[in-house]
Amino acid sequence: MDLTLGQGGYHFGVLIRGLMNLETKDAIIGPSKVVDHFINAMGGVKVKDVGYNIERFPVFSRDAMIRVEIANSDHVPGLEVMAVPRVGLNIGCPKPEVDNKFHFIMKLYRFVSEMGLVSAKRHLCFLSRYLQTGSAEVAQTELGIRSAEASKYLSCYEQGKSMVADSFIGKKL
Repeated sequence: MDLTLGQGGYHFGVLIRGLMNLETKDAIIGPSKVVDHFINAMGGVKVKDVGYNIERFPVFSRDAMIRVEIANSDHVPGLEVMAVPRVGLNIGCPKPEVDNKFHFIMKLYRFVSEMGLVSAKRHLCFLSRYLQTGSAEVAQTELGIRSAEASKYLSCYEQGKSMVADSFIGKKL
């Protein structure tokens, strides 16, 4: 679910990729499933049932004024939110008009609280947590990956530190 907020000349966005009930640990993973969950909670049907015409729901109308309030999160003590790289940015298929994406690769602006639920680009999440914690074991445990997999990621990372980015452009990583 993609939320765009702001007014005047200042705007920002948040993409909600998953939800989790902290008591039951039940999770809804994937932006489309999150949207379906919100629509269902408001008494609607799934987006696919209305032909992706989201504006048929008044609360999602472009003209709707929705009050968003950031609430105190004292009810989740000890919940650590971890920053990991954004999934979807890679240098495998560069396009001249988006060359600036190189500045954003491996930047930490995807936030998760349950690393074990991350499925895409786990190697980036592993390396990110390794660099943040200084411990391959911590990163391995958080992501629930095998030791051999963690060793492979670390080996590639160490080899890549001395390489030039141009050698990766256009190649499947």
